Amino acid sequence: MRNCVLACMAAALLLLSAGTVYGGGVAGSWGLGTFLDYNRSIFKLKNWYETGRGQAGVVFTYVMGPRTSVEMEFHRSIFENGALEDTPFTWPIDGRDYKSPNAVSEMRISSFLVNAVVRRGNRGILVKESYSTYVTVGAGFYDYKTDVSGLIFPGQREAPLDKELVIEPFSDSRTALGANVGVGVEAFVFDNISLDVRARYNLLLGELRPMEAWGLEGQTFPMQFVNARGGIRFYFKK
Repeated sequence: MRNCVLACMAAALLLLSAGTVYGGGVAGSWGLGTFLDYNRSIFKLKNWYETGRGQAGVVFTYVMGPRTSVEMEFHRSIFENGALEDTPFTWPIDGRDYKSPNAVSEMRISSFLVNAVVRRGNRGILVKESYSTYVTVGAGFYDYKTDVSGLIFPGQREAPLDKELVIEPFSDSRTALGANVGVGVEAFVFDNISLDVRARYNLLLGELRPMEAWGLEGQTFPMQFVNARGGIRFYFKK
Protein backbone atom coordinates (compact mmCIF):
# COMPACT_ATOMS: atom_id res chain seq x y z
CA MET A 1 0.00 0.00 0.00
CA ARG A 2 2.87 2.36 0.75
CA ASN A 3 4.19 1.61 -2.73
CA CYS A 4 0.79 2.65 -4.12
CA VAL A 5 1.10 6.05 -2.42
CA LEU A 6 4.65 6.48 -3.68
CA ALA A 7 3.50 5.56 -7.17
CA CYS A 8 0.82 8.26 -7.02
CA MET A 9 3.42 10.80 -5.92
CA ALA A 10 5.70 9.78 -8.79
CA ALA A 11 2.82 10.02 -11.26
CA ALA A 12 2.00 13.51 -9.99
CA LEU A 13 5.61 14.60 -10.50
CA LEU A 14 5.61 13.23 -14.04
CA LEU A 15 2.41 15.11 -14.84
CA LEU A 16 3.85 18.32 -13.46
CA SER A 17 7.05 17.94 -15.45
CA ALA A 18 4.93 17.47 -18.56
CA GLY A 19 3.42 20.88 -17.94
CA THR A 20 6.69 22.61 -18.80
CA VAL A 21 6.33 21.37 -22.38
CA TYR A 22 3.00 23.11 -22.89
CA GLY A 23 3.76 26.64 -21.82
CA GLY A 24 1.17 28.65 -23.72
CA GLY A 25 -0.02 32.08 -22.75
CA VAL A 26 -1.72 30.89 -19.56
CA ALA A 27 1.38 29.53 -17.82
CA GLY A 28 2.03 31.35 -14.57
CA SER A 29 -1.61 32.20 -13.90
CA TRP A 30 -3.01 31.13 -10.54
CA GLY A 31 -6.33 30.71 -8.85
CA LEU A 32 -8.13 30.43 -5.52
CA GLY A 33 -11.25 28.38 -4.99
CA THR A 34 -13.61 26.78 -2.53
CA PHE A 35 -15.76 23.67 -2.71
CA LEU A 36 -18.28 21.46 -0.91
CA ASP A 37 -17.98 17.68 -0.98
CA TYR A 38 -19.87 14.51 -0.10
CA ASN A 39 -17.97 11.49 1.23
CA ARG A 40 -18.77 7.78 1.31
CA SER A 41 -16.66 5.06 2.92
CA ILE A 42 -15.84 1.89 1.02
CA PHE A 43 -14.44 -1.55 1.81
CA LYS A 44 -13.36 -2.08 5.45
CA LEU A 45 -13.92 1.50 6.61
CA LYS A 46 -17.59 1.17 5.61
CA ASN A 47 -18.10 -1.21 8.56
CA TRP A 48 -17.30 1.69 10.90
CA TYR A 49 -18.57 4.83 9.17
CA GLU A 50 -20.64 4.80 6.00
CA THR A 51 -21.28 8.36 4.87
CA GLY A 52 -19.71 11.69 5.69
CA ARG A 53 -21.37 15.06 6.09
CA GLY A 54 -20.52 17.54 3.34
CA GLN A 55 -17.74 19.92 4.29
CA ALA A 56 -16.00 22.89 2.73
CA GLY A 57 -12.45 23.11 1.49
CA VAL A 58 -10.10 25.59 -0.14
CA VAL A 59 -7.71 25.10 -3.04
CA PHE A 60 -4.84 27.07 -4.58
CA THR A 61 -4.10 26.39 -8.25
CA TYR A 62 -0.97 27.22 -10.22
CA VAL A 63 -1.33 26.92 -14.00
CA MET A 64 1.74 25.42 -15.63
CA GLY A 65 0.26 25.36 -19.13
CA PRO A 66 -2.94 24.77 -21.10
CA ARG A 67 -2.96 21.12 -20.07
CA THR A 68 -1.34 20.96 -16.64
CA SER A 69 -1.86 22.59 -13.25
CA VAL A 70 -0.72 21.89 -9.71
CA GLU A 71 -3.04 22.29 -6.72
CA MET A 72 -2.53 22.71 -2.99
CA GLU A 73 -5.69 21.77 -1.15
CA PHE A 74 -7.01 21.74 2.40
CA HIS A 75 -10.37 20.34 3.39
CA ARG A 76 -12.25 18.71 6.25
CA SER A 77 -14.66 15.79 6.30
CA ILE A 78 -16.92 14.61 9.13
CA PHE A 79 -18.22 11.05 9.38
CA GLU A 80 -21.06 10.78 11.89
CA ASN A 81 -23.41 8.05 13.15
CA GLY A 82 -20.68 5.43 13.41
CA ALA A 83 -21.53 1.74 13.64
CA LEU A 84 -20.83 1.73 17.39
CA GLU A 85 -24.01 3.74 17.94
CA ASP A 86 -26.24 0.88 16.73
CA THR A 87 -24.09 -2.22 17.17
CA PRO A 88 -24.84 -4.38 20.24
CA PHE A 89 -22.35 -6.34 22.30
CA THR A 90 -23.03 -9.79 23.75
CA TRP A 91 -22.68 -9.81 27.53
CA PRO A 92 -21.20 -13.20 28.51
CA ILE A 93 -22.88 -13.19 31.93
CA ASP A 94 -26.40 -13.68 30.54
CA GLY A 95 -25.67 -14.22 26.83
CA ARG A 96 -27.91 -11.34 25.77
CA ASP A 97 -27.18 -8.54 23.30
CA TYR A 98 -27.15 -4.94 24.54
CA LYS A 99 -26.99 -1.66 22.66
CA SER A 100 -25.66 1.57 24.14
CA PRO A 101 -28.57 4.02 23.70
CA ASN A 102 -26.44 7.10 24.36
CA ALA A 103 -23.46 6.10 22.23
CA VAL A 104 -21.92 8.72 19.95
CA SER A 105 -19.23 7.86 17.40
CA GLU A 106 -17.80 10.23 14.81
CA MET A 107 -14.62 10.79 12.85
CA ARG A 108 -13.11 13.99 11.48
CA ILE A 109 -10.54 14.03 8.68
CA SER A 110 -8.47 17.10 7.84
CA SER A 111 -6.27 16.77 4.77
CA PHE A 112 -3.48 18.75 3.14
CA LEU A 113 -2.88 17.52 -0.41
CA VAL A 114 -0.81 18.39 -3.44
CA ASN A 115 -2.48 17.35 -6.70
CA ALA A 116 -1.40 17.29 -10.33
CA VAL A 117 -4.16 18.03 -12.85
CA VAL A 118 -3.84 17.12 -16.53
CA ARG A 119 -6.52 18.26 -18.96
CA ARG A 120 -7.66 16.57 -22.11
CA GLY A 121 -6.56 18.52 -25.19
CA ASN A 122 -5.47 22.15 -25.25
CA ARG A 123 -8.83 23.85 -24.85
CA GLY A 124 -10.97 25.09 -22.03
CA ILE A 125 -8.54 26.95 -19.76
CA LEU A 126 -9.09 30.64 -18.96
CA VAL A 127 -11.48 31.00 -21.91
CA LYS A 128 -15.07 32.16 -21.38
CA GLU A 129 -17.80 29.59 -22.11
CA SER A 130 -15.32 26.76 -22.55
CA TYR A 131 -14.73 23.61 -20.55
CA SER A 132 -12.20 20.81 -20.16
CA THR A 133 -12.25 17.33 -18.68
CA TYR A 134 -9.26 16.26 -16.61
CA VAL A 135 -7.57 13.57 -14.54
CA THR A 136 -6.03 14.34 -11.16
CA VAL A 137 -3.46 12.46 -9.08
CA GLY A 138 -2.31 13.62 -5.66
CA ALA A 139 -0.79 12.75 -2.32
CA GLY A 140 -0.43 14.31 1.09
CA PHE A 141 -1.31 14.03 4.75
CA TYR A 142 -4.65 13.06 6.25
CA ASP A 143 -5.09 13.92 9.93
CA TYR A 144 -7.99 11.92 11.36
CA LYS A 145 -9.59 11.98 14.80
CA THR A 146 -12.26 9.68 16.23
CA ASP A 147 -14.45 10.65 19.20
CA VAL A 148 -16.45 7.97 21.03
CA SER A 149 -18.64 8.34 24.12
CA GLY A 150 -21.63 6.76 25.85
CA LEU A 151 -20.67 3.09 25.43
CA ILE A 152 -21.90 0.75 28.16
CA PHE A 153 -18.95 -0.98 29.87
CA PRO A 154 -19.06 -4.60 28.60
CA GLY A 155 -16.63 -5.99 31.19
CA GLN A 156 -19.11 -6.03 34.09
CA ARG A 157 -19.15 -9.27 36.12
CA GLU A 158 -22.34 -9.06 38.16
CA ALA A 159 -25.95 -9.27 36.96
CA PRO A 160 -28.00 -7.35 36.17
CA LEU A 161 -26.06 -5.23 33.68
CA ASP A 162 -25.68 -1.64 34.88
CA LYS A 163 -26.56 0.40 31.79
CA GLU A 164 -25.44 3.59 33.53
CA LEU A 165 -21.87 2.33 33.84
CA VAL A 166 -20.20 3.60 30.67
CA ILE A 167 -16.69 3.67 29.29
CA GLU A 168 -14.84 6.95 29.73
CA PRO A 169 -15.14 8.99 26.51
CA PHE A 170 -12.01 8.69 24.39
CA SER A 171 -10.45 10.24 21.31
CA ASP A 172 -7.81 8.92 18.94
CA SER A 173 -5.88 11.28 16.69
CA ARG A 174 -3.40 10.20 14.03
CA THR A 175 -1.80 11.53 10.87
CA ALA A 176 -1.39 9.24 7.88
CA LEU A 177 0.17 9.49 4.46
CA GLY A 178 -2.37 9.08 1.69
CA ALA A 179 -3.03 9.36 -2.02
CA ASN A 180 -5.94 10.13 -4.31
CA VAL A 181 -6.96 9.79 -7.96
CA GLY A 182 -9.95 11.36 -9.65
CA VAL A 183 -11.66 12.74 -12.72
CA GLY A 184 -13.54 15.98 -13.24
CA VAL A 185 -14.70 18.75 -15.50
CA GLU A 186 -14.00 22.49 -15.23
CA ALA A 187 -16.24 25.00 -17.04
CA PHE A 188 -15.41 28.70 -17.38
CA VAL A 189 -18.38 31.04 -17.03
CA PHE A 190 -15.99 33.99 -17.46
CA ASP A 191 -12.35 34.17 -18.50
CA ASN A 192 -11.29 34.10 -14.86
CA ILE A 193 -14.16 32.30 -13.07
CA SER A 194 -14.84 28.59 -13.37
CA LEU A 195 -17.14 25.94 -11.93
CA ASP A 196 -15.49 22.65 -11.05
CA VAL A 197 -17.03 19.19 -10.47
CA ARG A 198 -14.88 16.24 -9.41
CA ALA A 199 -15.15 12.61 -8.26
CA ARG A 200 -12.23 11.11 -6.37
CA TYR A 201 -10.94 7.97 -4.65
CA ASN A 202 -8.87 8.39 -1.46
CA LEU A 203 -6.55 5.90 0.25
CA LEU A 204 -5.07 6.48 3.73
CA LEU A 205 -2.30 4.42 5.31
CA GLY A 206 -4.09 4.35 8.67
CA GLU A 207 -6.45 2.30 10.81
CA LEU A 208 -8.89 2.66 13.72
CA ARG A 209 -8.76 1.39 17.30
CA PRO A 210 -10.21 -2.14 17.54
CA MET A 211 -13.45 -2.59 19.51
CA GLU A 212 -13.64 -6.38 19.83
CA ALA A 213 -16.64 -6.49 22.17
CA TRP A 214 -18.74 -4.91 19.40
CA GLY A 215 -17.28 -7.08 16.63
CA LEU A 216 -15.24 -4.21 15.19
CA GLU A 217 -11.72 -5.58 15.22
CA GLY A 218 -9.91 -2.60 13.73
CA GLN A 219 -9.15 -4.30 10.42
CA THR A 220 -9.49 -1.01 8.56
CA PHE A 221 -6.01 -0.73 7.03
CA PRO A 222 -5.87 0.91 4.57
CA MET A 223 -8.75 3.35 5.09
CA GLN A 224 -10.55 4.12 1.83
CA PHE A 225 -13.36 6.43 0.80
CA VAL A 226 -14.69 8.21 -2.27
CA ASN A 227 -16.04 11.72 -2.57
CA ALA A 228 -17.83 13.96 -5.02
CA ARG A 229 -17.51 17.71 -4.91
CA GLY A 230 -18.51 20.91 -6.60
CA GLY A 231 -16.81 24.27 -6.34
CA ILE A 232 -15.99 27.65 -7.79
CA ARG A 233 -12.57 29.03 -8.68
CA PHE A 234 -11.27 32.55 -9.33
CA TYR A 235 -8.19 32.90 -11.53
CA PHE A 236 -5.65 35.70 -11.76
CA LYS A 237 -3.74 35.90 -15.01
CA LYS A 238 -0.01 36.46 -14.99
